[in-house]
Amino acid sequence: MKSLIQYFVNRSLLVNLVSVMVIVAGSLSIYMLRKETFPNVDFDVVFVNAVYPGSSAEDVETLVSLPIERKLKSVDGIEEQNIMSAEGRSIGYLQVDPSYDIQTVLTDIRDKIEEIDDFPEDVVPTVIKLSNKNRPILKISVVYNGTSEQFDEFKLRKIADDLADEIETLKGVAQVNLDGRKEEIVDVAIDPAKLEEYELSVGQVTEAIKARNLNLSAGTIKGSASDIMLRTVSEFKL
Repeated sequence: MKSLIQYFVNRSLLVNLVSVMVIVAGSLSIYMLRKETFPNVDFDVVFVNAVYPGSSAEDVETLVSLPIERKLKSVDGIEEQNIMSAEGRSIGYLQVDPSYDIQTVLTDIRDKIEEIDDFPEDVVPTVIKLSNKNRPILKISVVYNGTSEQFDEFKLRKIADDLADEIETLKGVAQVNLDGRKEEIVDVAIDPAKLEEYELSVGQVTEAIKARNLNLSAGTIKGSASDIMLRTVSEFKL
């Protein structure tokens, strides 16, 4: 050890050169190394969310949650499974064993849910893994401070929608999600006497309303100068 120290003491030029090289290399690394303020971290958790509009919690449990629970029992790597049923929605919390690859388990879960062929027609399931990338960096609240008599929920929704559109145009903003709003609902009052008169059921009326709530392409008319695009627009608007 003493000989090594003596070696560098006698060669001050070499020591200075090495010191300068270390300082230069460190300075360059500061600018060249990849830096992330919020690095992506996976938490070995997968969420399954299945929306079933207009259904009760009991219907969600029987028609959505139980089929999902039965299918996911055969997926390797799930350490803990909790499927909860609420009005119009089924929410699954799946804890993945850390010894398994989260991406492989995620793919297996999606494949199993796609195999379920007896879901109600309106059910839309989504599967995502929990990571800090899914968490919001900044939250902005839009509130109304006036009197309840002057409160206009639709005007407040319009302000929030416009604000979200403006924020999405900003450089560096990848995604904007709107949360906390009430779901838009159209209430339909059915006359029992009319149902009996026309020999209809409530289910048939429901399907008829769904069939008329459309926004889809109706084809193209070929013209000599240009083509005319046709579209069937019959969506309910509040």
